[in-house]
Amino acid sequence: MTRTGKYARALSGLGAAGLLTVGLALAGTSGTAHAGSAEVLGVKGEQVMACDDTGLWDAVKLKGRNVRGQSQTAPLKRLDDGAGCHSFAGVWWNGTVTLTWVKDGSSRRGESTCETSADADGPHWQTCFYDPRLSVR
Repeated sequence: MTRTGKYARALSGLGAAGLLTVGLALAGTSGTAHAGSAEVLGVKGEQVMACDDTGLWDAVKLKGRNVRGQSQTAPLKRLDDGAGCHSFAGVWWNGTVTLTWVKDGSSRRGESTCETSADADGPHWQTCFYDPRLSVR
Protein backbone atom coordinates (compact mmCIF):
# COMPACT_ATOMS: atom_id res chain seq x y z
CA MET A 1 0.00 0.00 0.00
CA THR A 2 1.29 3.48 -0.81
CA ARG A 3 1.94 6.03 1.89
CA THR A 4 -0.91 8.12 0.49
CA GLY A 5 -3.22 5.11 0.83
CA LYS A 6 -1.90 4.47 4.34
CA TYR A 7 -2.54 8.11 5.28
CA ALA A 8 -6.09 7.89 3.95
CA ARG A 9 -6.61 4.68 5.93
CA ALA A 10 -5.19 6.39 9.02
CA LEU A 11 -7.65 9.24 8.64
CA SER A 12 -10.56 6.83 8.27
CA GLY A 13 -9.70 5.28 11.64
CA LEU A 14 -9.84 8.60 13.51
CA GLY A 15 -13.62 8.85 13.85
CA ALA A 16 -15.72 11.96 13.34
CA ALA A 17 -14.01 14.13 15.98
CA GLY A 18 -10.54 13.18 14.74
CA LEU A 19 -11.49 13.81 11.12
CA LEU A 20 -12.90 17.21 12.04
CA THR A 21 -9.68 18.12 13.85
CA VAL A 22 -7.48 16.98 10.96
CA GLY A 23 -9.83 18.58 8.44
CA LEU A 24 -9.66 21.92 10.21
CA ALA A 25 -5.89 21.67 10.45
CA LEU A 26 -5.49 20.82 6.77
CA ALA A 27 -7.89 23.58 5.75
CA GLY A 28 -5.78 26.10 7.64
CA THR A 29 -8.50 26.76 10.21
CA SER A 30 -7.28 26.33 13.74
CA GLY A 31 -10.63 25.89 15.47
CA THR A 32 -10.54 26.66 19.18
CA ALA A 33 -7.07 27.52 20.45
CA HIS A 34 -6.14 25.75 23.67
CA ALA A 35 -3.67 26.96 26.26
CA GLY A 36 -0.21 25.93 25.09
CA SER A 37 -1.26 25.66 21.46
CA ALA A 38 0.66 27.40 18.71
CA GLU A 39 -2.08 29.99 18.19
CA VAL A 40 -2.09 31.07 21.83
CA LEU A 41 1.70 31.32 21.84
CA GLY A 42 1.73 33.29 18.58
CA VAL A 43 4.19 30.78 17.10
CA LYS A 44 3.52 28.22 14.42
CA GLY A 45 4.51 24.59 14.50
CA GLU A 46 3.05 21.23 13.59
CA GLN A 47 1.37 18.41 15.43
CA VAL A 48 2.53 14.90 14.50
CA MET A 49 0.70 11.80 13.31
CA ALA A 50 3.10 8.84 13.58
CA CYS A 51 2.39 5.90 11.25
CA ASP A 52 4.05 2.51 10.79
CA ASP A 53 3.20 1.16 7.35
CA THR A 54 5.50 -1.86 7.83
CA GLY A 55 3.47 -3.53 10.61
CA LEU A 56 6.63 -4.03 12.71
CA TRP A 57 5.73 -1.84 15.68
CA ASP A 58 3.00 -1.64 18.32
CA ALA A 59 3.76 1.72 19.94
CA VAL A 60 5.71 4.94 19.41
CA LYS A 61 7.00 7.93 21.38
CA LEU A 62 8.34 11.27 20.18
CA LYS A 63 11.12 13.57 21.32
CA GLY A 64 12.05 16.94 19.92
CA ARG A 65 11.71 20.68 20.39
CA ASN A 66 8.35 22.32 20.96
CA VAL A 67 7.46 25.73 19.53
CA ARG A 68 9.09 27.41 22.54
CA GLY A 69 12.39 25.72 21.69
CA GLN A 70 12.26 23.48 24.76
CA SER A 71 13.08 19.78 24.60
CA GLN A 72 9.93 17.73 25.03
CA THR A 73 9.08 14.03 25.05
CA ALA A 74 5.61 12.73 24.27
CA PRO A 75 4.97 9.47 26.17
CA LEU A 76 4.79 6.05 24.56
CA LYS A 77 1.45 5.58 22.80
CA ARG A 78 -0.08 2.50 21.17
CA LEU A 79 -0.59 2.56 17.43
CA ASP A 80 -4.20 2.20 16.33
CA ASP A 81 -4.66 -1.44 15.29
CA GLY A 82 -6.75 -0.49 12.25
CA ALA A 83 -4.47 2.16 10.80
CA GLY A 84 -1.08 1.68 12.49
CA CYS A 85 -0.98 5.36 13.50
CA HIS A 86 -1.20 7.61 16.55
CA SER A 87 -1.99 11.33 16.48
CA PHE A 88 0.03 13.34 18.98
CA ALA A 89 -2.51 16.15 19.13
CA GLY A 90 -1.96 19.11 21.43
CA VAL A 91 1.84 19.20 21.22
CA TRP A 92 3.24 21.59 18.60
CA TRP A 93 6.71 20.65 17.33
CA ASN A 94 9.30 22.73 15.51
CA GLY A 95 12.25 21.11 13.73
CA THR A 96 13.44 17.51 13.82
CA VAL A 97 11.53 15.04 15.97
CA THR A 98 12.85 11.60 16.83
CA LEU A 99 10.37 8.73 16.87
CA THR A 100 11.18 5.64 18.94
CA TRP A 101 9.19 2.60 17.77
CA VAL A 102 8.51 -0.30 20.15
CA LYS A 103 7.41 -3.92 19.65
CA ASP A 104 5.27 -5.39 22.45
CA GLY A 105 6.92 -8.18 24.45
CA SER A 106 10.30 -7.55 22.85
CA SER A 107 13.40 -5.50 23.53
CA ARG A 108 13.48 -4.57 19.85
CA ARG A 109 13.36 -0.83 19.14
CA GLY A 110 13.44 1.22 15.97
CA GLU A 111 14.18 4.87 15.50
CA SER A 112 13.46 7.37 12.78
CA THR A 113 13.34 11.13 12.41
CA CYS A 114 10.88 13.50 10.84
CA GLU A 115 10.96 17.22 10.03
CA THR A 116 8.27 19.58 11.27
CA SER A 117 7.84 23.16 10.10
CA ALA A 118 7.28 26.46 11.85
CA ASP A 119 5.98 28.04 8.63
CA ALA A 120 3.07 30.28 9.60
CA ASP A 121 1.29 29.46 6.33
CA GLY A 122 2.16 25.77 6.38
CA PRO A 123 0.03 22.82 7.44
CA HIS A 124 -0.68 22.19 11.09
CA TRP A 125 -0.04 18.41 10.87
CA GLN A 126 2.96 16.37 9.78
CA THR A 127 2.61 12.65 9.12
CA CYS A 128 5.80 10.81 10.08
CA PHE A 129 6.39 7.24 8.91
CA TYR A 130 8.76 4.58 10.24
CA ASP A 131 11.69 4.29 7.84
CA PRO A 132 12.87 0.65 7.69
CA ARG A 133 16.16 1.74 6.08
CA LEU A 134 17.28 3.07 9.46
CA SER A 135 18.95 0.68 11.87
CA VAL A 136 16.91 -1.33 14.36
CA ARG A 137 18.32 -1.79 17.85
